[in-house]
Amino acid sequence: MISERTLETVKTLVGALLDAYVLVDPKQKILEFNQLFYGLFPRSLARNLKKKPLDKLLEFQLGKEPVDLVAQCVTKGKPVRYEEIVGLIGSETSCKFVASAVPLFDDKQEVAGVFICLRDITDEAATLAKYRQTLEQDAREQDLLQKRIEEATTETTQLKDRLNRTEKELLDYKKGLLI
Repeated sequence: MISERTLETVKTLVGALLDAYVLVDPKQKILEFNQLFYGLFPRSLARNLKKKPLDKLLEFQLGKEPVDLVAQCVTKGKPVRYEEIVGLIGSETSCKFVASAVPLFDDKQEVAGVFICLRDITDEAATLAKYRQTLEQDAREQDLLQKRIEEATTETTQLKDRLNRTEKELLDYKKGLLI
């Protein structure tokens, strides 16, 4: 059981949070959450969030590998944070989060729960991906233009050399006529 002092601290903090949060026990059973967390789910799931296991409702992944925030937090006994972690809600909805999980201790200093804060960065991640794609495309176009400039410079140099040879031949021919 989470200590009363810890619960009071959590209740004080959650009023200032602008992100979704959920409080779970070490077995991932949802104990408490805010309206933003509730809003992540379709209504059919959101109606009965309390007492359900978090890992059955929201699966975290890095790449294709599953990540268990609660287990990591309980095992380490320290906070865990991921900057861009994918959260799968059901089978069709995917969001990107900045996820932080903090262990909450009981009076015996054993992990009695985990406080998880989720910042939805799905839109920011999409914008960042588009920006990176644009940068890569610009770099490719710049490389292509640089190659074209180098080719044009080489061609111009070759033409200048041919023109110089032709001028020299003309001068030599002109000298041959005057002699």
